[in-house]
Amino acid sequence: MAARERSRETPYQDFTRIKNAVFIRRAARGHLDRDDLFTDPSFPPDWSSLTYVYSGDDKYERTVFKRPTEICEQPTFIGVGGVIDEPFPWKQWRQRGWFQAAVIIISLNVRFLDRLIPGYKVFEQNFDSDYIGAFRFTMWRFTEWVEIIIDDHLPMLDHAHFFCKVIGAPSEYWGALAEKAYAKCKKTFQAIEYGNMLDALTDLTGCVCEYYTPDVNPADNLFHIMYKSSINRSMMVCWRNDKRLTSTGFDLEESQKADNDYDEHTTEERHFLHLITATTKFPSTDGRLIEMLRLRCPFPKEPKWHGKYSDNDFNSWNTVTAEFKDKYRPLSRKEEDEYWLSMDDFRCNFGGLVIISSTEAFNYEGLTVDRNYSLDNDFPLGKDRNKFLFGNQTRPLLNFERTSSPCEHGIKMFCDSRPNAGKMKLVKKSSFVNNCSVDMDITGADRTVVLDCTKERLKADDKRKMTEKHARPVPKGPPQVKERKVSQPLDQHGVTSPTASSRRQSNPWMCKSQTSVPVDGDKRQKRASSFLTQSEPYSSSEISLHIRTTLSVDDNGRPQSAPLPRNHSTGSLSSLTQINFLATKADFFRAHGRWRNILEYKDKWSRNRKGLSRSSIEAHSKSPRILFHVSRADVSDDIISPSMQSKRHVLISVLQDYRHGPSTANSLLVPVGFCIYKTKNPDRDEKRHISKLQLIGEVEGKPEMREVNARFDLEPGSYFIVPYYVTQVHEGEYLIRILTEGDPPSGKAACIIS
Repeated sequence: MAARERSRETPYQDFTRIKNAVFIRRAARGHLDRDDLFTDPSFPPDWSSLTYVYSGDDKYERTVFKRPTEICEQPTFIGVGGVIDEPFPWKQWRQRGWFQAAVIIISLNVRFLDRLIPGYKVFEQNFDSDYIGAFRFTMWRFTEWVEIIIDDHLPMLDHAHFFCKVIGAPSEYWGALAEKAYAKCKKTFQAIEYGNMLDALTDLTGCVCEYYTPDVNPADNLFHIMYKSSINRSMMVCWRNDKRLTSTGFDLEESQKADNDYDEHTTEERHFLHLITATTKFPSTDGRLIEMLRLRCPFPKEPKWHGKYSDNDFNSWNTVTAEFKDKYRPLSRKEEDEYWLSMDDFRCNFGGLVIISSTEAFNYEGLTVDRNYSLDNDFPLGKDRNKFLFGNQTRPLLNFERTSSPCEHGIKMFCDSRPNAGKMKLVKKSSFVNNCSVDMDITGADRTVVLDCTKERLKADDKRKMTEKHARPVPKGPPQVKERKVSQPLDQHGVTSPTASSRRQSNPWMCKSQTSVPVDGDKRQKRASSFLTQSEPYSSSEISLHIRTTLSVDDNGRPQSAPLPRNHSTGSLSSLTQINFLATKADFFRAHGRWRNILEYKDKWSRNRKGLSRSSIEAHSKSPRILFHVSRADVSDDIISPSMQSKRHVLISVLQDYRHGPSTANSLLVPVGFCIYKTKNPDRDEKRHISKLQLIGEVEGKPEMREVNARFDLEPGSYFIVPYYVTQVHEGEYLIRILTEGDPPSGKAACIIS
């Protein structure tokens, strides 16, 4: 049953038109005044955005709105290429810190940030170059991704942020601004004074989000849930509690105490997030199987694990069979900030676990505290960022871009395309760069140089490595230009990956491998050809050029954005050296599966189509029944029990409409739930009384809980899911999402114990 068309929660606003309007005013004045910045008329910076009805509350009277440029001298929107070195508000996430907690969780996922913040990877939104006082975010609103535009006036109460504070060092404002966009959907800031962290995570990610308490009333099958989440590559984050139930546990090392100016009471209040990267079972020498987790914490201020199965706990590791350790190497095939922990110790030491699941698998990329705050610190981010300062003159740039066209391992070189930039003659295969032909055509409109590195030449180059005698010295440039060597290995797709020596010099988040060459008038072609032909020798796996990293821009001086190539990490690339890459490939505990979506169904309860709970069995029998099918799991997995081998693990979510548009202004959240029934003949059972069907399970949410989710291990067959509400009269839409585990690639589990 299709739901009727509804109006938007927020009015439609064109970000491009807003930006152009500010630029026109700036051009007319010759500079940008504070009054020229964007102010959102649909969510103005006054008390009407703070509360639905002004009640004379003293805190609203004392609240003032300020832009980040008025709060601090050099504000930062967001950093790229790492994680925020910020503790998790583990004591306040249920109260006023719920949205900040959601922000810190999604900051560990590059894909979430890229979807939430348009242009995130290329610093498109910032307070520097094209600052207009407006920012945009994309949020998931009940199956729809909606762009929300706000101005950057933030509420300040007694010289402090009223709601989500700025996070990180330097302080980043994207969390506070995303919270304002969230408040705009709710119509006021008052609506988000208290909220649910899982609801915020759902709106920021569009995923199915769950919360568990490992230390207090954990689920009976918690390890089974975590294992299925791990092999299907859900994002699992957890944080420590303040208990001390083991003799040895999380302690700061001496180096950490010195770096943190260690204070025992203060440190106990700062808990950082941990990521669960693997779940498995270790065979012990006494024949038992020990439930084990591998955790990762990229934050250096978090205490290290020194308990059982830590890196130096030889007694515990001696209880694991030697055959298992020799075959899978659990200690050597992991990252430096990863550690193993038994499930028993996990339940003792961790107080919260959040699992975020979707059909898009979670990748552990960018998990370092190294962040960049501009595309290139060597060049200005203003209107002249497409020029290179050469003495007292400005010179155009030649920009290299590794591309897949016209050849798979080609390079494009773009010259300044302005009419007065001069032209370069056509040179056909005038030179060779280590057996790679060079076609130079800089007379066209786009003035492109293509280095034709074909597969055949690269294969031949693999067989015959170039020796040092083939190398020619690189010509020295003008004394004003500093040359530096950046050695970049090529991956299988022809995309460069910076090595350890080049990470501090290049931006790991640039989706193009770009270089620049200063050129001078009529000598433009000669110098470019000399630069290209006299590089050091390279093979198909490594290119070494003397370059200077710069920014590829368009005709208007804005940075160019392009989709990232496959297998190109978007995080801080400290883990993508050749050694770590080989170690990752040999990691027997890292899963390669993902969830499959078998049902996404949206419908509406109405007076004519009620959905009551089983307490009213007659009315419940008339509730809508949605059919779904579960296939047989053909892959054997020694980690799970024999009784689960043929069953499918499914994650079911029922979400009621929560949007705040005019058509739902009088629709409040009500307790909802669902039942699952087994059916052998769906056509016949569709009309049978519900009491005649086999009830598999029933899940009912608490009041004011907008989403209810649960997991089941189901036998192959057909099932009915019956969503319901717990009230007499209710109208509103609901959404059902069912995810099921996919078969691992090549029919193998994450780790097979033999």
